[in-house]
Amino acid sequence: MSARNEAVFYDDHVNFSDIDLGRHRVVVFYGASGSGKSTCISRLLDTHRDFEGLRHARIAGGPIDWSAVDPPSERLVVIDEMLLLRDLAHVTGLLRAGHVIVAASHLPSWLTGALGAVWPLRQFATDRDPGKIERFLARRGIGFSRGVVRDYCKTYGATYTDAEIILEHCGGRDFDRAYRSFARRCDIALVRPPRALS
Repeated sequence: MSARNEAVFYDDHVNFSDIDLGRHRVVVFYGASGSGKSTCISRLLDTHRDFEGLRHARIAGGPIDWSAVDPPSERLVVIDEMLLLRDLAHVTGLLRAGHVIVAASHLPSWLTGALGAVWPLRQFATDRDPGKIERFLARRGIGFSRGVVRDYCKTYGATYTDAEIILEHCGGRDFDRAYRSFARRCDIALVRPPRALS
C-alpha cells in the first residue's frame, strides 16, 4: 500500500464513532506526535453524527500566537495543537464564551481533564493501543510479533510516525528485525514531560 493510500485509511482505534459526543463541550485527543490526533479530529468532523458537516473555526497549532487569533464566529472551534499551559487558559476563555472545543493536545491528560470539573469533557488517548500498530503493519504486509509491537509501544508510544521511521531506516518487511536494529543503534525513549510548559 502506498503512503498516499495509507493516509486515506482510517483506523478508529479510540472507538469514538458510536459514542454520543453531542453533550460534551470539550473533546480532546491527546498523545505523542504521530499517533493520529489530527487524523482523529478530521474523521470526527467528517463522519461523526454530532459534528458531521458543522461549520467550525480552526486555530492552527504549535505554538499558537493567541494575540493573532480573532474571536471565532462559529460555535465549534478546532485547535490543531495545544502545546503550552497558556493554551489551556485561552481554551477556558473560549468555553466561557460559549464555544465547543475539539483539540489535539500534547499537554498531560490530567491538565486538560481539569476542564471536566466545569464543562462536559471527553478525552481520547491516541498513543496507547498496540493493536492499531499491529493493524497498520498487517495492512502493509509487514511481518511482526505481538511481543515486539507491545515493547515498541511501551517504549515509544503507539505512533505511526515512529513505526514508519523504524521501517524506513532499518528496512525490510519484518518489523521485529527492524525494531531490534533500531534499538541497537538508538538510545531514544518516550519522554513524557512531568508538567506542562508555560
